[in-house]
Amino acid sequence: MFSTVRVNSQIFILDKANGTFEVGTVCEEPKTRYTQIPPNQQFNTPYAQPITVQVVDLKIQTPSGTQTLQGLPMDKNVYDNPTKTLLATEEKSIMLNEIKGLKSQSENHVKMTKWHESMIPKYDEWIGMLSPEEAEKKRNEAKIASLEKGLAQQQELNNRLMERMEALMSKLDGGNAKQTKTKEQ
Repeated sequence: MFSTVRVNSQIFILDKANGTFEVGTVCEEPKTRYTQIPPNQQFNTPYAQPITVQVVDLKIQTPSGTQTLQGLPMDKNVYDNPTKTLLATEEKSIMLNEIKGLKSQSENHVKMTKWHESMIPKYDEWIGMLSPEEAEKKRNEAKIASLEKGLAQQQELNNRLMERMEALMSKLDGGNAKQTKTKEQ
């Protein structure tokens, strides 16, 4: 529990939004204070009174610098901020389980991405079956791309041939002749 944290206690911090994980140590005496729980985090009762709870603020030294974690619940050993982007705990096993869960989620996303990539050609095929105009448009786009690629290759080949011809003419002429341009009529 955060109520037992003291100077030099180890704290594990996972910033899910930025994809960083750090292990830090408490570098100042924890500061306790009272705060009210926001109404949106209270139980939904008709006669709800503002609830005051005790929280702790920690100053933690990490490899990237000093961080201040505010409003950690005294009676819990895990802090997950309201936006669920920052998780802090003093227990290694809790952090290990959280990271394993996030890894599993990412692996599932990667698997789904591969599946979606494999489905794109099938979708194109089905669209072509249902809409011949779409299939014809795709074929025309592919044909134009192929022609543009071929034209670029031909232009590169022509440029190399011109360079070789100029070099050969220069050698035959001894390098002294001036090149002349002819006008097309």
